[in-house]
Amino acid sequence: MEFNSLKLEAQGVLGELFKEKVMPFRLTAAKIDSVGGAEYIVRFHDSRLHSVDVSWSAGESFKDRFRAAMLDRVSRMSGPCESKPRGQLRPHWSLREAGKWNTQRPPQNREEIPHEKQRSG
Repeated sequence: MEFNSLKLEAQGVLGELFKEKVMPFRLTAAKIDSVGGAEYIVRFHDSRLHSVDVSWSAGESFKDRFRAAMLDRVSRMSGPCESKPRGQLRPHWSLREAGKWNTQRPPQNREEIPHEKQRSG
């Protein structure tokens, strides 16, 4: 089987896992490398999950083996999976009293922080 068709199968599985809410974020299968024998690495361009190893023999379904590998890998993840990839604006919590996410630029000095003004005044 060609790497392009494997990549398409992998992307289909990633879409299914995201729709089923098994994965808390979307991934794109960027590249598939053969490591030798029946071992493959599916690479992603994402800082939360870089790649996953898949053991697959010619008689097996790549889709099923990749799905099992992804479920195993996601179950072992820890930390904030819901964060956005690099380069996107991330909200920060600077208006705690208002109970809103502030997606504006972060305060640059103490005078710009609302609760700091109240304490110093």
